[in-house]
Amino acid sequence: VGEFHVMDDNNGDDDAATATTTTESTAAVDSASNIANPKPKPKRRKRGSSNIGRGARSGNKKNTSAPHLPTIPRNPAQPTQPTPTNKKENDERVYNLKRGDERKARKIEQLSADNEELKGKVEAAERVAEVTRKECAKKVTEMGRACLKESERSSKRLKTASNATAKAKAMQAEATKVKEEATQRRREATKEKTAATVLKKKVNANALAVANKSEKKLSSKDETIRLLNDKLSEQQKQLKEAQKLVAKLQARVEQEMALKDEALAAVDDMEAKMNESAHLVIGKESVKGTGLKRWPQDMVQAIMEYLVAGGSPAAFSKILVCILKIFQPNATIEETPSQWFIRRCRTVLHIVGQLVSARRLAKADKWGQLNCDETVMKKAGYEKATQHLIDCLYYHDMYYSPRRLKTSAEVDAILTKLKSKTARLEEMKEQIRIRVLGLGWGDLHHPWSKDGKQYTVDELATYLKDVIIPKERTREIPKQPPIKKLDRKVLPVLGTLSADVSKLDVVSGEKEKELREEAEKIRDERELEGFGDRYAEMQPLIPPSVDEELVNRRIEICETRGEMLHWHSGTVIGIMQGSGRSAAASSSRVQLRYDEDVLDEGEEPIQAVTLRKDYWNKAVHNKRGKGWRWAKEEIEMAHDDESEDVEMAHD
Repeated sequence: VGEFHVMDDNNGDDDAATATTTTESTAAVDSASNIANPKPKPKRRKRGSSNIGRGARSGNKKNTSAPHLPTIPRNPAQPTQPTPTNKKENDERVYNLKRGDERKARKIEQLSADNEELKGKVEAAERVAEVTRKECAKKVTEMGRACLKESERSSKRLKTASNATAKAKAMQAEATKVKEEATQRRREATKEKTAATVLKKKVNANALAVANKSEKKLSSKDETIRLLNDKLSEQQKQLKEAQKLVAKLQARVEQEMALKDEALAAVDDMEAKMNESAHLVIGKESVKGTGLKRWPQDMVQAIMEYLVAGGSPAAFSKILVCILKIFQPNATIEETPSQWFIRRCRTVLHIVGQLVSARRLAKADKWGQLNCDETVMKKAGYEKATQHLIDCLYYHDMYYSPRRLKTSAEVDAILTKLKSKTARLEEMKEQIRIRVLGLGWGDLHHPWSKDGKQYTVDELATYLKDVIIPKERTREIPKQPPIKKLDRKVLPVLGTLSADVSKLDVVSGEKEKELREEAEKIRDERELEGFGDRYAEMQPLIPPSVDEELVNRRIEICETRGEMLHWHSGTVIGIMQGSGRSAAASSSRVQLRYDEDVLDEGEEPIQAVTLRKDYWNKAVHNKRGKGWRWAKEEIEMAHDDESEDVEMAHD
């Protein structure tokens, strides 16, 4: 901002320049303030000497005594000279201008600070908007994927529906043709019927005449027939006596042949034993009529004796080879029992031991007292809690699987498809256990009986539809099954609890993780030994229909490989012709491509497999068919879809 200096008449040019710089600086300040804060411009108040000598408001009266001089026109080429003013008035003007500039500078600083604050708020709002935009984009992509999956399913259903309509039209056309043929046959039948009635009348008349003649002839022949019957009775008696003699002779011959066969079998056994003693072969034996191979009974007995003595399954094969090298160096070892087979034998031995002990306890008149200390009691409670958690793990997996019934319509549909009353009652109990044990909702438990009277299927189904299913939509679904805590007995407290008692509560909370890991480990070990199958529990109760929707889906077939039943996975690549045409068809044939890791050497990967409805989710393999179910990948995909649907529903 320039300063305004008071000069004499000789320095008029300098005064004009100074005034010009002052006005330019004030104009710059005003433009900056207007840009920072665009507000309506207030009316400018006149200050200083602008009012001097112009009326009563300035405090000075107008000089009326001075004569008015005439105005002389100014030459444009001649520069104007500033009028000389008082020094005091000029100082006031400069002071007022400086104060105005300082106020404007402060306003500019305040506006710049406000502008920075607004910029910070705008940046924060932009960051929040970016985060929300990303979250919205993520949700939109997830919903788009779900919509794509649903659209794919709906397209498949539309295809099947179109195929069904085409088939229905074809069947309707065939039905019309059959109706027309039936009407024509009906007309022909009426014509034939009328002709048959005419012929019948003629035949009846002829038959009466013939019957009269035949009665006369029969009367004469009755006597001859009686004589012949007497002779036949005598001959039959002789034949019976001869047959008795022949039967006796045949029995003697059969006895002699049996004795001969026994002697030959004894000779063969002696020769076989002699050959085995000369050259021993260790390996599996083929079972007649099945094409399977199994370990002989003496090998199984040797394994059992070895396990009873406390041997390890991993060391049996090595010990067997060492013994044969020492005592039978000429023996041929084709195959040794696998470690898995020996463990299965150990499981069977354990079960047999339990059965024997239970039988002895059942036959005993008195049981001896079993004394145990507090450590054993705690261990028993820990094992009980572990077993309860294992059951909860199975039911929690069943909640996120096709086994769970989600709506009242599904409950009604499954009750109509199940035929037996026992199956319907057990299914309703399982659905309640899925929520009570799998999710830990003990308040929704429903008793199975009351005052000695069992609840019916309709009562349990009504409770499931009206109480449990509606509350699922309002409650939070736990991601893990609950743990049954080993709580102490609640006793009255006198005084202050000791530090040891408070530590017990902390220790019980820390052991929950160990208990959960132990339950998972025990469940995996049991499933490896053949006790329990989580994927069998997660299968739907009703088998899927064998149609075009089954193509490119993965299923598992129960087959016998070795001595055990195994589930072998594969992909359905086609439906064979003539499969499932009739509504009452209980089986269908499909083409299945087995996975490479389940095939034997030289076995074809693509095979025709019969899928029976009554063999759904059953570990069965016989001449009639094989058990089948959804593969592990299909169940895990359904598990993920169910968990996403549950989370989206609660969100």
